[in-house]
Parts: sequence; C-alpha cells; structure tokens
Amino acid sequence: MEHLLLPLKVVLPILLQLGLGWFLHRKGALSAPFLQTLNALVFRLFLPVMMFGNISSGGAVPSVRLTAFAAVSVSALFLLLFLLVPLLEHENSRRGVLIQGIGRSNFAVFGYAIAAALYPAEKLGLVALMVAVVLPLYGVYSTVALELYAPGARSGGLLRHIFFRVLKNPLVISGVLGLLFSVSGLRLPGPVSAALNSVGQAATPLSLIALGGCLDLGRLKSQVRPLILGVAGKLVVVPLIFLSLAALLGFRGTEFAVSLAIFASPTATASFTMTQQLGGDEDLAAGLVALSAIGAPASVSLFLLLFYEQIV
Repeated sequence: MEHLLLPLKVVLPILLQLGLGWFLHRKGALSAPFLQTLNALVFRLFLPVMMFGNISSGGAVPSVRLTAFAAVSVSALFLLLFLLVPLLEHENSRRGVLIQGIGRSNFAVFGYAIAAALYPAEKLGLVALMVAVVLPLYGVYSTVALELYAPGARSGGLLRHIFFRVLKNPLVISGVLGLLFSVSGLRLPGPVSAALNSVGQAATPLSLIALGGCLDLGRLKSQVRPLILGVAGKLVVVPLIFLSLAALLGFRGTEFAVSLAIFASPTATASFTMTQQLGGDEDLAAGLVALSAIGAPASVSLFLLLFYEQIV
C-alpha cells in the first residue's frame, strides 16, 4: 500500500507549486514580462547550478552494464522519436517539443524521490551518479530537437548552428562540468558548495511556479491530439518498452529502480523553460509537463505493481 501512495506523495507537491504559479498569475502578482524574465533566469542560472550539484556529488560507481544500458536506451529513444514524431505531427513548432517532452524525464527530481522512498540513503549514490550519465544526454538531444524544428530554422549550415547552440547550452555545460568533478573527485570549497546548493534548491520550485503562471488551460483545448500523443508516449509506451527490456536484461533492486526513475518519471519541468528560450510551442510544452505530472501517480503505481519482483 505504501508503494501505491508513493507516486502521489512525490507528485502532489509538484501540482501544488504549479497551482500556486497559476493562481498568482491570475491574481496579477506575476506579470507576463516577469514570468519571461524568471524563466530565462531559471534556464541560465538555477537549473544549471542544480544540475551541476546533482551530478558532481555522485559517489557510487555504477556497473558498466547499467551505464551502457542507460546511455544506449536514452539515445535509442531519442533516435526513434526523431524518426516517428515527424510522421505523427505535421507542425514544426510542435515536433521538437514532442520529441523533448516524450524523451526527457524528470529524473533528477521525481525519479530521485521515487528511489529515495524505495531504498535507504546509502544506496542512492548510484542514482545520483547515473544523473551524470543521463542529464547531459537530455540536454544535447533536447537542444538538437528544438533547434531542428525552431521557427525559421535554416537549411544551410544547420548542423553547424545546432552544434554551437549545444555547446553554449547552460544545461549541457553544467552537466559536463559536473561529470568532470564527479569522475575526478574534485570538490569545491565548503562555503562555495553551500552557496551553490542553496541556489540549486530554488530551481525546481521557481521553474514550477513560472510554469504554472504560463499555463493557459483554455489554450490547451487546441492541443488535445498532441497532448494525448505526448502524455501517452511519456507515461505508458516508453516505460513499458524500456522497463520490460531492463527486466529481460536481468536488472534488479537499485539498478532496476534507476531504470524506473529514468523512464517512468513525467516530463522534465526544464523542458518548458528550454522551449521558451530556444523556440517551440510553449503551450504544448507547458501542457506536457503539467498533464504528465498529473498522470504520473497512476502510471508509476502501475509499473511498481508490474515490476514489483524486479524492484524488491
């Protein structure tokens, strides 16, 4: 019973923060220009600092097999999405958003919370270090998806343009730096680390409040088909395929929980902020984050039941 209530405990705070942002915007406390500025700040400062902290603090050493599975599976997922989404969605402004929304999960926040509720703290270093493998991949593939289908994207020199945008993406830069610190064992001075941790802890609530403020439920009515496609893909199709594969490969316990955290978590909140900054359908991006968070308790509960033997 406790495992059935776990997803709700993780998702409810997310929904409350989304609701707070929506309420404050409707009451005039958060203006549209302020929300735009806040989203830019979250994308360029708070999220990169949070990512650096999560990745650089990883202490456990995952098996080569688990690392390879995570990297190959995430890469294969995005490759499939790059092939399939353009066949299912004809609007360029939605294609990149759907690729990112289905492929990119809230592993660092939602997934970590699931693992923390399932296992003692001493086993969570594995989850933290796997963040170092997955999040940089998310940053690279999401940037490519959004740039490829950005409004007014150029055909000439597009690959070169995308390459340099990936290199300049704050999330990619912070992910690579965090990975270097994690692998090398380097540590920042105590006061600097404490300050960065404080800044990083503000990333999730600020991004959720900003997202809630930008969420226009009325405009989501025109997004019904892509929202169904995105949410069903994120919460049902993707985890069913890749968790079944993880079970067939023999992953158990904490290693299987890492797979669950990667593939069964809802769409990452950072995907909305990134869409705002790089271009794409903002309403669709906001809807995917919000609706996948709402649906996550039911879908995660289902997969906890289906793969209970692999988890315990």
